[in-house]
Amino acid sequence: MLEDLCGIPVVGVVPYYRDIYIEEEDSLALATKSVQAEQGKVNIAVILLRHLSNFTDFNVLERDPRVHLFYTNNTDEIAKADIILLPGSKSTLADLHELRRNGVAQAVIRAHREGATVMGICGGYQLMGQEVCDPNHVEGEIERLPGLGLLPVSTHMTGEKVTRQVKFQLTIDNGQLLKGYEIHMGTTIPTHDAPVSPLNLLEDGRTDGYYVNRTCMGTYIHGILGSLMPEQLLIINNLKKNNMINSPIMCVVTSICRLSTKY
Repeated sequence: MLEDLCGIPVVGVVPYYRDIYIEEEDSLALATKSVQAEQGKVNIAVILLRHLSNFTDFNVLERDPRVHLFYTNNTDEIAKADIILLPGSKSTLADLHELRRNGVAQAVIRAHREGATVMGICGGYQLMGQEVCDPNHVEGEIERLPGLGLLPVSTHMTGEKVTRQVKFQLTIDNGQLLKGYEIHMGTTIPTHDAPVSPLNLLEDGRTDGYYVNRTCMGTYIHGILGSLMPEQLLIINNLKKNNMINSPIMCVVTSICRLSTKY
């Protein structure tokens, strides 16, 4: 029929969809991202690292109409964030050195002290700890730097790279089994005087990450924000903080999300 109407050979018809999201292949796409906070939404700041990796971890948040996601290393914009996400890094120690030099580390610490939620994923999890050590120069010449001090954990770089798919559940939810993957150098363990408080329990019995409270946590698992509960845990906490608990948007959120009684 189309060929008869148009006079052009038609091999097939491809349906047009508006809601298909294909991940960008590299960080060149970051040039098109928002870089400032926006009024009227839950503002989520992704810290713009020099060696940022796996930025597609945050795509699911970009598509959420309740939130405004932006990428920044501007200390004034960080102060406006309700949630701060520290992403993966191809060079954790070099990025940590830069964050301390440009004032971003202090801005994140100050924002958390004033009520912002902070979550680190992979390299971002390492950044949030007490220290990152590299005595064997796996990453470079820097042997040790103090971390942001938000999590009571210590990271030691090792030559072996961990790459594996994982199934896990949040220790604070005891709900459905979620899926993600790890790809990182180094091991992270609690400091000697810190209580055991993992964020995730893996299917094989291992634990992952660290959970201080609902405003401070870290994990090695990429894809965790693509699973329903972790994403909602972050957003709902801030809808409550911004007095949106009784708004229609909150009713929608609670209808699609299973929350533990403490939230």
